[in-house]
Amino acid sequence: MSKKEKTIPDISHYHPVNSWSKIKDSCSFLISKATQGTNYVDPTLDDFIAGCEKNKIPYWLYTYLNKGNEKAQAEYMIKICKSKVNKYFIGYILDIEANNTVSNVKSALDYLNTLGIKTMIYTQYSQYNTYKSVITARPTTCAWWEARYGKDNGLYSNNYPCHSGVDLHQFTQYGVCDGISGKCDLNRISGSSKTLDWFISPLKNTTASSSSTSTATSNSNQTSSIYYRKYTGISTKIDIVLKAIGVSSTCYGSVEKRTAIASKNGIINYTGTTSQNLKIISLAKSGKLKKVNQKNVDSYYKKYTGKSSKIDEVFTAIGISTKYIGSKKNRKPIAIKNGINNYIGTAAQNLKLIKLAKSGKLKKV
Repeated sequence: MSKKEKTIPDISHYHPVNSWSKIKDSCSFLISKATQGTNYVDPTLDDFIAGCEKNKIPYWLYTYLNKGNEKAQAEYMIKICKSKVNKYFIGYILDIEANNTVSNVKSALDYLNTLGIKTMIYTQYSQYNTYKSVITARPTTCAWWEARYGKDNGLYSNNYPCHSGVDLHQFTQYGVCDGISGKCDLNRISGSSKTLDWFISPLKNTTASSSSTSTATSNSNQTSSIYYRKYTGISTKIDIVLKAIGVSSTCYGSVEKRTAIASKNGIINYTGTTSQNLKIISLAKSGKLKKVNQKNVDSYYKKYTGKSSKIDEVFTAIGISTKYIGSKKNRKPIAIKNGINNYIGTAAQNLKLIKLAKSGKLKKV
């Protein structure tokens, strides 16, 4: 049987492997359930991983997302699996079937895509419009897996195609695969952009051995501590890009929040123009977007971008607690924190505080 003729099943404890020798001959790669929610682990998970590793079969693991707190469910899957997977593990999958909200799915996927591994999202044919924004914004390291069965008789029919752009098509739940008990889901590579080699090859260095030289490890660690990870997606929206590469939410979402990133990367007078954002995206795509010191960012109130010269209006606008607003006595702790030890509420002292707020350098108490 040639490589292309092999089957691609996805399984769980409902249809476990009963012959690893047959699986090795009949399957290109395997997909299995790992977790569901934040407290369920598939009882065949350990045996499945051990069988794949022993028989040198590439494999993927998925979590079935219950509705609500989807990111925590993705984190739970990683917590359970990270110490178990090994050389032949390829990536993690989000199984989206429970009317999950778009924002929660995106949050879970963004988290997985910060781990430096391949990922997939699984959706039903009827869900395309619901999750279109997540699907189209996914990075190149993430595949789209779609279920469309048609007559669902165990065979693929081109009368029931998947959507354009799908990478992996689940075409039946009544398939037969040598080495698997009973009927099971079967899949086909749709040929949109990702080949079989993509599905069976982990990203480089994700399973690097401990025998790597200390120099290489040191250089890698040093580089990763200076720059955010490389952006491999196709989006031109600045916040999507920044979120995808692991930038803290305190540094994207508005011009004001992105100022720290811009300044760190040589854009001094950042106002959020298209050219400025494209420069940031270009750096992210080259893996050369410098990290900001999050500790420093968290130490300052957000930058004031308004026009008021009234101290309490400025303080309110940048999110200072009301207990530090309304009187010179209330404002004194802010003043002392920012080097004005003899604060009595003079116009000059207040203007100094406002100037710090406008520069984004007003220290938090």
